[in-house]
Amino acid sequence: MLIPQYSDSLIKIAIQHDINIIEIGQAEEWYKLRVHRVHLMRYFDNPEGLKLAKEEIEATQDLYMPIMSQWLINKEAIRERYSNREINFSTIIITVRNKLEADKLIAKGLYFGGYNHTVDRYWETGPAEICPKCLEYGHSSFRGCSITPKCYICAGNHEANEHKCPIIGCSTPVEKACIHLPIKCINCKGPHFAISNNCPKKRAAIEEAKKKKQDEKRLEESRRRIQVVIPKKPDAITTPKSAETQEMELDDLSQTEAQLQAQLQSN
Repeated sequence: MLIPQYSDSLIKIAIQHDINIIEIGQAEEWYKLRVHRVHLMRYFDNPEGLKLAKEEIEATQDLYMPIMSQWLINKEAIRERYSNREINFSTIIITVRNKLEADKLIAKGLYFGGYNHTVDRYWETGPAEICPKCLEYGHSSFRGCSITPKCYICAGNHEANEHKCPIIGCSTPVEKACIHLPIKCINCKGPHFAISNNCPKKRAAIEEAKKKKQDEKRLEESRRRIQVVIPKKPDAITTPKSAETQEMELDDLSQTEAQLQAQLQSN
């Protein structure tokens, strides 16, 4: 609990803005992980399969997952390939509350439902998401990133999984900050991981992505409202013919017909 002695007062203040608030806790930085080779017969055929997987993981690992698991790829795509007997396993995404839990599962894997599962970090892509390799925003795929890698721990010229203190004798393990090589964000220079949701650059990227999405929505609505009217070409104006003109046209036709008959007879 955040500042336990003041929790009740903080809740009363918070309720004024949102009546659904019932508790105030310490801010957590959640980590998303991919769990591979999850059995489709047990967890996909069952409508409550993902709930079952969450319960089994929490029970076997003695941890709490703050949100429900989800399939990595579209469920319709899984269903089609599963129905065609092309696959029997797929990948789910789980969320844990801190880096310690994430590192533990990545190192040891997961055992639930009678199977061992490999686990690795899941990174989202998009305009508001940071690339874990180069620490820039807006990638459509972080796996294909060819930009020079940067460390999200110390901002050094290496990936975070290679972060290690250069001081001989320092016992700090790999991927951990220490007094010799402290935490530093490459984007805002603040004392936090570059992947932190609290980074000002991250918040700015989120706001920019929201604005762009809203602008696109407004543009689409405007296009639907605009009606392009193509003027119809006016019909040709015709004037009725006089009786005298009609009689002249009939005389001309009669003369033409007489000439043709005379030509036929002469031949």
